[in-house]
Amino acid sequence: MAISYPVNVKQHRMKAVLDLIDKQATAGKFVIYDASNVAICSLPLSKPCGTINTAANVVSLQLTVPFSVISQNAGTADHAAIVDGSGNPVVTGLRVDTSNADVILQSKQIAAGANVQVTSANITHA
Repeated sequence: MAISYPVNVKQHRMKAVLDLIDKQATAGKFVIYDASNVAICSLPLSKPCGTINTAANVVSLQLTVPFSVISQNAGTADHAAIVDGSGNPVVTGLRVDTSNADVILQSKQIAAGANVQVTSANITHA
């Protein structure tokens, strides 16, 4: 049997994640990596970084988007992480794709110096 949490517990857990991302004086960042775990780009988040939504007993953290940045490196986006303002990981292993993923990009193929735009970013409580 899978572990299950009541909605109010899920909400508190997601609030803790949001608070950790926003804890430092500097805003957190959203980092996109290639399959070799090389950072392609780092996108600054707004502060607060997002909102917690509840629908049909599903709790998610919706990051404020769209946000974009010029990429530092070329590569194929594979996964992403969210770090706090000091660079400490808060959320790792986010799936990245052009649809049906935690993080939606315009394209997974990123050229160095290209504008990278995140059009959707959600963390859903299991």
